[in-house]
Amino acid sequence: GLKAKIKTACAGFMVENDVLPAQGRDALGILNSQHYADTLDTPENKKFVADYFAKYKGYPSVFSEYSFVAARYIHEMLKITNGDTANHEAMRAAMLKVKFNAPRGPVYIDPTTQNIVHNIYIREVAEVDGRITNKVLATIKNIGDPPTRES
Repeated sequence: GLKAKIKTACAGFMVENDVLPAQGRDALGILNSQHYADTLDTPENKKFVADYFAKYKGYPSVFSEYSFVAARYIHEMLKITNGDTANHEAMRAAMLKVKFNAPRGPVYIDPTTQNIVHNIYIREVAEVDGRITNKVLATIKNIGDPPTRES
């Protein structure tokens, strides 16, 4: 009975596309955050979702987008190094130069933390075009890990 009185909030993985079918309409209204939503209104995401749907007859999850971005990073790094994988330092330096608009939005690697920098989206589980998914309510731009003392 609390659903009518207070909003539920959770990590985005708890209401991601791979589990939402089992949760069904009970998940409607849950607030969450994640770095991706298949409903993002960007040209890159619209193409990614359309291509994914055409091939797999379903919508991509955050894990599908992870794999796509990882493969794209490797591809871009190999272009910079002309395919040379023997020089690990050159590969590392190339990875730090890679920046592109992924389905999730702009991404790059922070040279200090060597971790990804990307947007985080505040989402709400909603019915969108007849299916239960996450719609984006707000964008927090360029989020990365804070440097540690060791950095």
